[in-house]
Amino acid sequence: MADEKTCDTFLTIQQTGEILSCTPQFIYSLIGSGELRAIKLGSRALRISVNSLHDYINSNWVDPEKYRDDDEEKKPSKANRRVKPGARSTFVSG
Repeated sequence: MADEKTCDTFLTIQQTGEILSCTPQFIYSLIGSGELRAIKLGSRALRISVNSLHDYINSNWVDPEKYRDDDEEKKPSKANRRVKPGARSTFVSG
């Protein structure tokens, strides 16, 4: 029986970016941080493991309850909010 890793398929940086709706630069940063596994073909070409992409997606699902709680903690209360002054022009009409 073949090893699961040898039967993996691979995607280009652009294809992976299209699947995740993000830029190639973000994909490169995921590879650099070890969040996505990639193989190097030749001196420049990188390919992303589809299994690695599935693992990344599955490990980054957002729990709506935790997301809502985290979001509320980051927002300042209405009493603590500061109103920012509007931009003022130095131009004086005369």
